[in-house]
Amino acid sequence: MFDVVLDDLVQPQLDGFPHAARLAFAELRVALELSPWSGEPAHANHPDSPTRTMAFGPHREGLAGYVIIDRTDRRQVVIVEVAWLG
Repeated sequence: MFDVVLDDLVQPQLDGFPHAARLAFAELRVALELSPWSGEPAHANHPDSPTRTMAFGPHREGLAGYVIIDRTDRRQVVIVEVAWLG
């Protein structure tokens, strides 16, 4: 299981989201705790990169960018950016 943390810039972005988007984001956090590698690589030329994106929301109207730290002493997902287009 991974710890999910927010970069300092993410909370202000979330504060501007509508209620439905914040609920969808909560579901995304749970998904990232369990399976962060299931997101898309941020760069197609680097498919094994720990820099990933994942769409969220009922119609995939949200997008999160994050970095995976996957070491024996630290398993963490740092969400660095979110956007809501819904």
